[in-house]
Amino acid sequence: MSVKEILNGYKNYFITNEVIEEKAKKRAAICAGCKFAKKGMHAAVLPDVTLGEINGYYCSVCFCPLSVKVRSENHKCPKKYW
Repeated sequence: MSVKEILNGYKNYFITNEVIEEKAKKRAAICAGCKFAKKGMHAAVLPDVTLGEINGYYCSVCFCPLSVKVRSENHKCPKKYW
């Protein structure tokens, strides 16, 4: 995930957009059942009340917090699940 994609994900986390949130919900549903989604400390810093199924989780492949990752518009899952 590039710096630009990470910043885009953080921007979309803090400034919500209906279209992006719908896309994020679909991605979060996939990530919630993924074996590479691991519980971390992200919920303490970056709580996700909208997408509770991934609250505090990160991707163990790229180590990105899922709350940001699923909201990055152009990011692709490293395992190609979405």
